[in-house]
Amino acid sequence: MSMALQTEPRTRAALLALPNDGCRHELIDGEHIVTPAPTPRHQLVLMRLVDQLLSHVRVHQLGQLFNVAADLSFGEDELLQPDIFLTSAMAKAPSSWEAIPLPRLVVEIVSPSSARTDRIAKRLRYQRAGVTDYWVVDAEQQQVEVWHPHAETGEIWQERLVWPVPESAPLIIDLNSIFA
Repeated sequence: MSMALQTEPRTRAALLALPNDGCRHELIDGEHIVTPAPTPRHQLVLMRLVDQLLSHVRVHQLGQLFNVAADLSFGEDELLQPDIFLTSAMAKAPSSWEAIPLPRLVVEIVSPSSARTDRIAKRLRYQRAGVTDYWVVDAEQQQVEVWHPHAETGEIWQERLVWPVPESAPLIIDLNSIFA
């Protein structure tokens, strides 16, 4: 009797074929990353950020904000699920994640199990793709790291975050209220 060996998924298609186990499964440059479900604190910070961002995005018609387990992909060996992302405005809602334009803003809220991936692997992948702004939100440190495509170091924001948006007034986020 032979047993089939279970192999790690190396393509987007193989990852999508996995059964749902309640964890977040991502593929970054062919590496399978598994993280547990987020904590309540993670979700509270997420919702507070979405509230701040959504208001500004709607008022200034900046595009479409998503905060769902999306399946963003920049190639066959990738599938990323950011906490929040903003794309340009779309005339019609796409029928699949593959049709989503390149995000202009991606936000990851760090969890103990995701800190290294969020700060290094995902950051480098989003930078390589040309995402204009990548935020690494750290509730424990009560700060936000802001990265741009060609930056070698991130900007560290504490107490407040100023997001300059070329086509509107900047969004100023009181980080103390986000991390409260």
